[in-house]
Amino acid sequence: MTLRNLMEQLDQLAETLKSAGGKDKQLSRKDFRALIDATHSPAQAHLMEIFYSFLWKLEARPRMRVTHEVIDNGVAFIKEQILPEFEIAEVFSTRTEQTIAQVHPSAWPMANQLVRATEEDLYLTAKQVAGRISKLTEGLFFDDFGSEGSEKIEAFYLDANMEELLTEASFASALNLNLDNPLEKIERFVEIGDTLDVFVEQHVRFGRDQQAASIVQLMEENLLDIRVIILGEDYNPAVPADHPTYVVGLGKNGDLAGFKTQVIWT
Repeated sequence: MTLRNLMEQLDQLAETLKSAGGKDKQLSRKDFRALIDATHSPAQAHLMEIFYSFLWKLEARPRMRVTHEVIDNGVAFIKEQILPEFEIAEVFSTRTEQTIAQVHPSAWPMANQLVRATEEDLYLTAKQVAGRISKLTEGLFFDDFGSEGSEKIEAFYLDANMEELLTEASFASALNLNLDNPLEKIERFVEIGDTLDVFVEQHVRFGRDQQAASIVQLMEENLLDIRVIILGEDYNPAVPADHPTYVVGLGKNGDLAGFKTQVIWT
């Protein structure tokens, strides 16, 4: 996410508010409530509400009418006095929060929600990622980690709602695995490394490398902490040769997405 993304979000917000008003170039409270009711995204609706409230506090005058000029003034104030204080990062520092709060008493809630709404526009949810992957898996395979066969892949999604980075414990809990069961034991839990690069390269001679690359792009742009996770205790005669394998990461809402396959170890 960049400052340009935030500015584009602001400009889009301003145009949405202006278009909801009447021919007199004013946005009445009735117009505003109708706009909120028609907005499907909770993050966008909350951003509108905070920005609308911010305009009133910024103008600080009785019987103010939210005109196009008032909206433009609010956008200009944010761009000129608030955005320059931003540190673009996954988590704002305390210093950044304090600095922005000093610009205007209502500046921090506005800035924080602007980031949340922009993130929602920029990044797909884990469910959306899995949905798009499902349309790209035909003819693709996984052949890595010493597998003795090339196995087909399928999209994977799990409503995990994790509040931390992906760990063996959190993955096992999300899938309700019994780690004392050799069949469900996590045999490998590794960072993605060059696995996805290899995945793409293996499909070049079949003319499906762009298809594979599209999956990789979806995952790398929208998922965090991508891992390869292989189940089933190795060198255990009670465990079949086909080991369930997950190449997954965390979406912005803490859900898991990626693809599922298997490796063959005899």
